[in-house]
Amino acid sequence: MEATKPAVTEDLLFRQAWTVEMDVERVAFAENAMRMQFSTQKTAEEHKGMLKMYRDMRP
Repeated sequence: MEATKPAVTEDLLFRQAWTVEMDVERVAFAENAMRMQFSTQKTAEEHKGMLKMYRDMRP
């Protein structure tokens, strides 16, 4: 008697294609949030410095 393979349905393939590792996703999300916050703060500081420079140039 020959063993039969289980039927692979579209639903099973769909679910397998969309699985994620939640811990990995959480770490990536947190890292991205920290990078975004750093970039925003850095840019704000640079603009404040330029604004002060322009104000100091006025007579």
